[in-house]
Amino acid sequence: MYQIHKLSTYPQITAHLAQTMTLLTKTVEELSETIDKEIASNPALEINDEIHCPTCNKLIPRSGFCPTCTQPKLYTT
Repeated sequence: MYQIHKLSTYPQITAHLAQTMTLLTKTVEELSETIDKEIASNPALEINDEIHCPTCNKLIPRSGFCPTCTQPKLYTT
């Protein structure tokens, strides 16, 4: 007597995946409205406009360049 085991996988849609798929289908205007509504309804959320350098983690000014990482390097011999 033989036993046959059939293994199969089925995609499972989680709540997080469903929410992500919904957000990915929105236009920029719809996404902006959704973000504004979420911020208005949840006092724990806030928009942080600060941008930090991915290399040194210092605050990047509005000029768009990191003052530490973009300075010329001085080589000593």
